[in-house]
Amino acid sequence: MVPEATYLFWFDASSLGVNHTELTKAFVTTGKVALNAGSSYGPSGSSYMRLNFAMPQSLVEDGLNRVKKVFDTHSA
Repeated sequence: MVPEATYLFWFDASSLGVNHTELTKAFVTTGKVALNAGSSYGPSGSSYMRLNFAMPQSLVEDGLNRVKKVFDTHSA
């Protein structure tokens, strides 16, 4: 059986130009959003973040707007 969907979204945040510790801090302090750090899954994930979107659409949209705010504020 081939999977048709997921509730996890991985994205590359390397354009922010910060290490994995500062990356997590930026999302918490600027975006007020808690994400899973890719660095938890090994060194190759250090520039990635994971968003769980198993929630109502309104909360997903709010979370994505918060993620966008971090990129708009901190892009290198």
